[in-house]
Amino acid sequence: GSDVVYTISAQNLGNGRVDNNALFIVDRLPSELTFYNADMDGGGPATTAVYFTQSAGTGLTFTPATDLRYSNAVGAPANFAACTYTPSAGYDANVRHICVNPKGTMMGGSPVKSFTLSFRAQIK
Repeated sequence: GSDVVYTISAQNLGNGRVDNNALFIVDRLPSELTFYNADMDGGGPATTAVYFTQSAGTGLTFTPATDLRYSNAVGAPANFAACTYTPSAGYDANVRHICVNPKGTMMGGSPVKSFTLSFRAQIK
């Protein structure tokens, strides 16, 4: 019944950059968690259900209204367009996948470029 902050991290460990607008990440939520669709940290810096942060020089932008979607499918969606579920406000046990498609070109090189996505979930 307790809440946890669940974090997805991504790094570009190479020297090359990711193609413009080509980054797509889908993460299946563990069956022991229920996604929380509201301000993930109450009075903290986040104002949406999923909080995006990145290292300096990464080259990405993230707009939740256009770059974040959800899926209630059993299997992982093959692409961002296949993420079509609209979660209910509050705790929504039907959310099975978080789908993100940040925009821009994720740069490579040193120092390592990275980003994180954090959201709140309840332990069943």
